Amino acid sequence: MRRRSIGSLAFSLALGGFLSVAPLQAGAITSTFDTDLEGWTAVGLSVGIGFGGPTVTVTDNSADMVFAGAGGNPGGYAQLVDAIPSPASLASAPAAFLGDLTSFVGGSFSFDHTIIDPGVFASGFAPYALIIASGPLSNLNSLVWSAPAPSGPTPWTHFDITLDQSNLSLIEDVNLSSIDPSFPSVMPSAFGFTGTMNFDQIMANVTSIFVAFEIVDNQGMQFDELGGIDNISLNALPEPGTAALLGLGLTGLAVSGRKSRRR
Repeated sequence: MRRRSIGSLAFSLALGGFLSVAPLQAGAITSTFDTDLEGWTAVGLSVGIGFGGPTVTVTDNSADMVFAGAGGNPGGYAQLVDAIPSPASLASAPAAFLGDLTSFVGGSFSFDHTIIDPGVFASGFAPYALIIASGPLSNLNSLVWSAPAPSGPTPWTHFDITLDQSNLSLIEDVNLSSIDPSFPSVMPSAFGFTGTMNFDQIMANVTSIFVAFEIVDNQGMQFDELGGIDNISLNALPEPGTAALLGLGLTGLAVSGRKSRRR
């Protein structure tokens, strides 16, 4: 009888342990930059205001991002080398992070960022930011998250952004300067120029994800700021069925324990 109790206990532990790990493996898309840039590139966004409303131009800033094999959090990381004078660079996601992301709603987007050297010509710091877009950026079908800017060099700093409407705002309702001080200090809707998609529609067809990479204003100077980004991850919530099975496994563990004590 003791052997049966131990066997039930072992099964419950194995079931509970497996289910607690499996959702993380199955419900995440990650880039750890351990061996290369994993498809991430650097781009710049230039925003202007004309008679037709805001216009957004995407530029190739690939020279700003290089792979560093050591010094990450841990291991390798995507390093900012500030080779492009203007505009500021953002990390642009590869195809693996794009498409229908409805299964990630309620989950999170996370990353680590560091400013190793802000440079001697730094005149200010931009906020940390995340932009999730569907279609051309000038259509303003984008979601935005931002956090206060740092004030100097930083150690590796972790950000974990819940992907819901309390954390992601439609860009049409956002003062553009809250993303980057070099952008116009206006709300696009003030010009009557807004997007046509809501939160759910954008998340169902994501064509671009941009993460603030270069967040120090060096007044157009090259080779000044040095920073990095690491451990970028899209994380889904565990499926309800998986959570129920996990609970079942834990219940079995409790029952086995009670039977073992009675014997």
